Amino acid sequence: RISVEHADTGTTQFATPSGGSKTVPTESPAIRAAALDVKQQLLTMAADHLKLPAADLEVRGGEVVSKSDPSKKATLGQIPAFSRRALLVGVGYRGPNPPGKAINPFAVQFAEVEVNTKTGEIKVLRFVAAHDSGRIMNLKTFQNQVFGGVTMGIGFGLTETRVMDDKQLGRVLSANLHDYKLPTALDAPADKTVVVVDPHDTECNSTGAKGVGEPATIPTAPAIANAVFHATGLRLTDAPMHPSRVLRALAALKPAPKGQKGGE
Repeated sequence: RISVEHADTGTTQFATPSGGSKTVPTESPAIRAAALDVKQQLLTMAADHLKLPAADLEVRGGEVVSKSDPSKKATLGQIPAFSRRALLVGVGYRGPNPPGKAINPFAVQFAEVEVNTKTGEIKVLRFVAAHDSGRIMNLKTFQNQVFGGVTMGIGFGLTETRVMDDKQLGRVLSANLHDYKLPTALDAPADKTVVVVDPHDTECNSTGAKGVGEPATIPTAPAIANAVFHATGLRLTDAPMHPSRVLRALAALKPAPKGQKGGE
């Protein structure tokens, strides 16, 4: 019985842009306030119909029921004022963040990799992402958003190479899906886990949500780089860590033969 309008500022109220990790912590308190507004309107209508105070009523499974006497109740269709209006519109607002506090999500991510020292290829075998995003609104979408962010981070760390013609025209030469290699399902590890850290934050906002977005992507490449260092001793600090870069770094680790200077 709830309709969500996919609209723009021509048909809805103005709102600032929504993106990254700010969507849920920014919008959910206003949505909750609007829902409570609708609920209060409904209880007020039911109170007039049942001749009971609104404070004594609650909504249970499509019915408005008296807390003190559960035999006194009414379905939504039995409330005359609701039937006449047929539509309840709630308006909610979000207040400012609590002063002196940063409402941020936190994350820590772990990668296990396999490095082929002959070809320079890096394969991510396992990945664990632990995220403190406050209250989780939908576990499945939360997990898949983290998995998507991890996959984006794998692309940044291993495959996505931007080639610039900086000596001539400053054009991007790899602006196509053949040369700019996005990660696919074959590049993402089958063994990946999301650990939900839920501290039940009661100060950040009325819904206890702190969001998830950028934190799923940002630590991924550094976690892979640290795993590569643990496996090989190579401290790679440039992305992407493609095979040619790995092979050059491995060659630089080897001591030069006597009588020759070491290579790059």
